[in-house]
Amino acid sequence: MAVLRWRVFGHNMKSSNDFIGRIVIGQYSSGPSESNHWRRMLNTHRTAVEQWHSLRSRAECDRVSPASLENIHTQKDIAVIGMFLPTKIHIEF
Repeated sequence: MAVLRWRVFGHNMKSSNDFIGRIVIGQYSSGPSESNHWRRMLNTHRTAVEQWHSLRSRAECDRVSPASLENIHTQKDIAVIGMFLPTKIHIEF
C-alpha cells in the first residue's frame, strides 16, 4: 500500500526551511480527513478527487501516523516564499 507525505516549509529573507506542517495520506493517514480522501481516491476511477487539508505538526503526525516516522520514498516537499504562510494545502489525485 502506498503512503504519500507532504511537508511544507517557509522561506523568507530572515530564515529558510522553517517547517510549517505536514500531512500523510495513505495506509497510515495523519487523520480522518486524510483517510477519507484516500478512500475516495481508491474508490473513484479516472476521476480527480481533490480536497483541502489542514497542515499538522510533526508531533501530531508522529502520534497518529507510523508512516510519518519512517523514510518514505513518495514524498513531496513544498517551499513557500513570502510573508503569508499557509495553514492548509489543496491536493488533487
